[in-house]
Amino acid sequence: TDYRTDLCNLSTSITDGEINYDSALNGQTLKFIGYYKESDPYALDYSDDDGYSGWHYEVLDAIADLAGFDYELKLLNSSFPSNRTYFEKITYNFDHYDASIHSTTYTSDRASEGMLQPFSYIDESAWLVTKTRSSGNKNAFKNRNTFFRFAEPFSYKLWILTVSTTIVTGIIYFFIEHSQAYTDAETLQDAIHLSLLQVTQAGGFAPVT
Repeated sequence: TDYRTDLCNLSTSITDGEINYDSALNGQTLKFIGYYKESDPYALDYSDDDGYSGWHYEVLDAIADLAGFDYELKLLNSSFPSNRTYFEKITYNFDHYDASIHSTTYTSDRASEGMLQPFSYIDESAWLVTKTRSSGNKNAFKNRNTFFRFAEPFSYKLWILTVSTTIVTGIIYFFIEHSQAYTDAETLQDAIHLSLLQVTQAGGFAPVT
């Protein structure tokens, strides 16, 4: 379109190894679209006196400075006309601007239209869920398809290895640390508990040795 920057040749040069990623956008002028939300004015806002503000704008400005490109930013209010769907709005933005700096749910339909996100794909499409008729063993404990569903997708061998490693690590940590003056493993139970926290990233060991 007339608004978007033609980056096709640049993309080909990057793929062919002729241009490094670090300097790929150096000297380019990109067009961005953003939205103002009354519920979150600190994300992106604009005033005639102060210009653009908000952490979305600050991040974009920092990236532009780091990558060496100029940009044009247009701010649209999030209250869309009633005769236009949200999908129609973001489709229009996708066709007329290089990138959007507001939050848009990533779905398979939008991905099929070429609307890409800077992070790994997580399908957030709406899924219809319904109850199905149960078949087989109705004893939840004996039916591994229901009772042990929480353990998927890992095998029971991997779960045994994980639990065993956690316990053994706690035991070793206890014997190394329990005699220290300011230890966090005064008892074996404390050490195993800290080992579990270490695995789940909810805290963990603080050794003094």
